[in-house]
Amino acid sequence: MEMVPVRAGLNGTMQIGYKYTGALKAKIRDAITNGQYIHSVWDDRFNEWLLVFGDYTYVYDESVDGWTPKRSFLPQQGFTANDRLYTTQAGQLYIHDDDENRNVFYGEAYPGELEFALTSPGVKNYQSLEVHADDPLTTTDLGISTQLGQVSELNQEGDFTYNGEGVYTANFLRADNSPGGIISGDRLKGRYIRLHLYTPQGSANPAVELNLLKVVVKSAISSHNTQ
Repeated sequence: MEMVPVRAGLNGTMQIGYKYTGALKAKIRDAITNGQYIHSVWDDRFNEWLLVFGDYTYVYDESVDGWTPKRSFLPQQGFTANDRLYTTQAGQLYIHDDDENRNVFYGEAYPGELEFALTSPGVKNYQSLEVHADDPLTTTDLGISTQLGQVSELNQEGDFTYNGEGVYTANFLRADNSPGGIISGDRLKGRYIRLHLYTPQGSANPAVELNLLKVVVKSAISSHNTQ
C-alpha cells in the first residue's frame, strides 16, 4: 500500500506527494520501514509545512506549491500563535525570528550564511569579488566553485580590502585543485561560479540585522589561450 502526503485546508484536501523528488520519497519510505520517528510542524507565517526527520527538516512551501531547501534545525514540537512560530527542544520553548537573538537556534549562535550561483552565457574568467554590506563576509573553506569543477576560497577577512564605505573587495585566488594550488594555479573560469558566503565568527553581532546590499563578480570573456 502506498502512503502519500496530503494537505487539508479551506480549499479541500489535496495530495502533495507528487511534488517531492525520488530522494525524498525514498527517505520517507526508509524512515517508515526502519521505525524512525517523523513528525511535522505547520508555520502559519509563511504557509510552510515542516517535515522533521532525524537529520534535517524538509519544507513544503504553499506559496510556490513545492518543496524548498531543507533546514538544519530539528524542532521536537511546534505551533504558530500571534503570527509567530514557536518550537520546543529539550523541554525549552523557543521563538523563531526573534529580533533580539538573530541566528541563534536552540541556544546556539550560528554565522549568517548565503549560497548562490552567478551564470553567464559563455565561459568567463572570474577576476574579483565585491561585497556591499555593513559587516564583513568571507567565503567558507573552499566555498567557491565553478562550472569546470574548480574550487577556491576567500576565507580570511584579510583577503578583502575595505574602502570605508561598505564595500569589501577581493581578487579571486586560483583554483586550489589545480597544479600550483590556490596561489599560482589555474584562473577560475566557467559558465557559472558558485559562492558560499558567511559572517565570520566574532565579526558580526547576532542581535544586529546584517544588511547585504549586493554582490558583484567581475569577469572577462575567456579564450583558449587564457590560463
